[in-house]
Amino acid sequence: MKILKTIIIANEDEINNDDKTYKRFKEKVIGKSFTIHNDNESYWKSFKEKYSSQLNKYKIIINIIQSTFERSGNKNYRNLIQTTDDYIDFTKEIKSNYLDNDEFIERLSEQFYTLSLEYKKQHNIDSVLESLKQDNSGFYYSLIFDTEIWKDDCY
Repeated sequence: MKILKTIIIANEDEINNDDKTYKRFKEKVIGKSFTIHNDNESYWKSFKEKYSSQLNKYKIIINIIQSTFERSGNKNYRNLIQTTDDYIDFTKEIKSNYLDNDEFIERLSEQFYTLSLEYKKQHNIDSVLESLKQDNSGFYYSLIFDTEIWKDDCY
């Protein structure tokens, strides 16, 4: 009989606390538990290296991207990468004279990242937009594109 070692990676915060099957399994099988912490500084350095040449007005928007991501409470870096790739594709369809405008690119970046990251958490763009409207946040009322355009982009 061979003894096999298995590594299980799980986010225990997302496992239902009253899941007795998991608790029994963990008690019998899992010998050690480790907590992995993100190194934000290294991550953002890598992010900058990867995207600095691809993002229009990168120096202006990197702080917006970072603060919007941190404010969202979404620690899923994979979502950030997907959102950034979507943002790059999205901005390819916008006329360059708009993208050359610093105020426009700042607002676009904040709105795109806010809506996209919230959508990735809730998976319901209508709910995200309604929540922003309910908050009377000014954010909703200053959207630079109609809500239908944002809905199309977030899907």
